[in-house]
Amino acid sequence: MDANFNIKLYQLLSDWNPMQFDDTTLGDAEYYEVMDIVHQKLSREETIARIQGVFQYSFQTTIEQSQIETLLNKIEILNQTCQCSEPKKLNFLLSYFH
Repeated sequence: MDANFNIKLYQLLSDWNPMQFDDTTLGDAEYYEVMDIVHQKLSREETIARIQGVFQYSFQTTIEQSQIETLLNKIEILNQTCQCSEPKKLNFLLSYFH
């Protein structure tokens, strides 16, 4: 994967900050897990379920599906606008975001 995309994805997740930490780096481990999930090319439903699982395991809190849907839509936009060096630029994301 393109390093530029990964940096921007991390920033997007940090800004998302679903646990609303004052110090967003407290969610770094979870953000890295979410990044891994995004790169696994799973169905949208499975992606949502796994992201919910990350936060349920770490914080005993379920993130609403609508919040994750909004996040995934932002990831799609990021994918479309990212100046990645790979020509395919995570085309798998587009296959299940519509």
